[in-house]
Amino acid sequence: MSTRDRVGQLLRALRRSAAEAGCTVAVSHSTTTAWASATFVGAQHRVFVRGNAWTWLADLPAAELPLHGCFVASCDVESAIGGAVLTMLILEE
Repeated sequence: MSTRDRVGQLLRALRRSAAEAGCTVAVSHSTTTAWASATFVGAQHRVFVRGNAWTWLADLPAAELPLHGCFVASCDVESAIGGAVLTMLILEE
């Protein structure tokens, strides 16, 4: 799957997760950085989230996001002006 397709899949999964939690958010992708270890390949994504969704954001690091062919290895949430920045490590299965 291309990086563009992977980013689209991630953004859709985040929007769906927020909606299921009753939150309306605007999600936009900012950067992707390739990532690899001896056993895994993937990418680190930084995503900006706007909206009143602090409860959802607080629970997001432990949430299961359905992503085809990959999984969320880590998710850090940082407060930012106008919303939050997610730093997510997505690894290929």
